Amino acid sequence: MTHGAEIICCRSTEKALAYAREKGCDILITAIDFGSMKGEGILLAEEIKELCPRVNIIFATASSEGEYTSRILKIHYSGFLNKPYTAEELRKELENLRYISNENDSNPNSVG
Repeated sequence: MTHGAEIICCRSTEKALAYAREKGCDILITAIDFGSMKGEGILLAEEIKELCPRVNIIFATASSEGEYTSRILKIHYSGFLNKPYTAEELRKELENLRYISNENDSNPNSVG
């Protein structure tokens, strides 16, 4: 079984939020420290989860510290990757998403 996907890469949280507002979001893969401030990837995940409650969130980090643990646990994320990660590790996370998108269903995360 193959699944098609549209992959959008955003270089800023503002662009990612604008895209999610316009098109919705099924899967968000974000570095915890994405953006210009510490922990901005968590803020992005929280905001996109408000827009798209059934979004699958996979966090990636190079930090071994648990400073973000309590914040990310409250988001109920789908997966976690330690950087550097392999394509196989990413594939395993994608195979174990919390919410499965069915191409025949209307997108529950589409906006508007």
